[in-house]
Amino acid sequence: MIGNAACGLKEHGRVFESRTAAFSRYGLLISILAVYLLFPTRNYYWDGIGTAESIERSPVIRSDLVHPNHFIYDIFGFLAFRVFHTIGLADRVLYALQLANAIIGTLTLYFFMQALCHLSRSVYLITLLTSLFAVSATWLRV
Repeated sequence: MIGNAACGLKEHGRVFESRTAAFSRYGLLISILAVYLLFPTRNYYWDGIGTAESIERSPVIRSDLVHPNHFIYDIFGFLAFRVFHTIGLADRVLYALQLANAIIGTLTLYFFMQALCHLSRSVYLITLLTSLFAVSATWLRV
């Protein structure tokens, strides 16, 4: 059987989820996203600031955006900045990177929670472990 009481029961090919489990899971993820967005990191590393500056100076994707230590991140940051700037969510690259990291961090927590659903039937344990993972150091923050 795929799924369980904490993450939905699979019956006749359809997945049913209790309201409590759905509220617990999505409420937790929305709460964590809100915390990530309300309290962005203020611990900047020099390479993050350098990345933000090079993205801001670049009108198009150029070879100077391809850095051996941040191969995908610079190009992703450029695209994220263009999208967030176009819809009015970020006027600086650093803010766009923080927003993108908050969203990606929350999506990662969702996948982490899904993995835990296959290991445990306890909503409490899944919520606790996901919450601990969400606030563990600065595991996915700019």
